[in-house]
Amino acid sequence: MQLLHVEGHANSRTLRGGRYDLVCCAVSTVMNNLLEGFDLLGKGHLTSVNKKDNSVRVQSENEPTQQVLMQAAIRTLEGIEEQHAKFLEIHMEV
Repeated sequence: MQLLHVEGHANSRTLRGGRYDLVCCAVSTVMNNLLEGFDLLGKGHLTSVNKKDNSVRVQSENEPTQQVLMQAAIRTLEGIEEQHAKFLEIHMEV
């Protein structure tokens, strides 16, 4: 099993103080796409969303197709994290 835990993304704001949370939107889109991919595969996964600490956890099986989806999501999230490290933390466990 592999666990992906993303947190902090719901605490960002645009640089000009706008009301749109672009980091949250990007991270939420990546995570939703990951879950949609799992659903399309018909494979099991566990998901939890914690509104108190603005975190999302996804645990996948060791199924090869799931692992490809998980790695693609991780690479995308790492790119977002490089640009916005102040607002995003990614934790992975195998």
